[in-house]
Amino acid sequence: MTLLGVDSRSTYYDLLKRARESKEVKGLSRDQLDRLSYLLGIYAAMRVLFPHNEQSRTEWVSRANTAPLFGGRSPIEIMRSGMIGLYQTFAHLAAARAW
Repeated sequence: MTLLGVDSRSTYYDLLKRARESKEVKGLSRDQLDRLSYLLGIYAAMRVLFPHNEQSRTEWVSRANTAPLFGGRSPIEIMRSGMIGLYQTFAHLAAARAW
């Protein structure tokens, strides 16, 4: 919910229900659409970087990271800090993916 910028469970579950029923996500703000875009980009990049190991993807997100961007914090901590954190994590993974 935090990563999507949704402040209440009822709103989150309403959006989830509508998305599942119609395969469309209607009613999202521009901020929420941007957040969703970064999250999908992060997910896609991680599937490229860790193609055969879901556990590695899960661990990467929650494990302390020594890359300069993270400074010993986990990627999820950076992502939870707000839109800039989501963008920075996305950009970091996009750069690693292009390597």
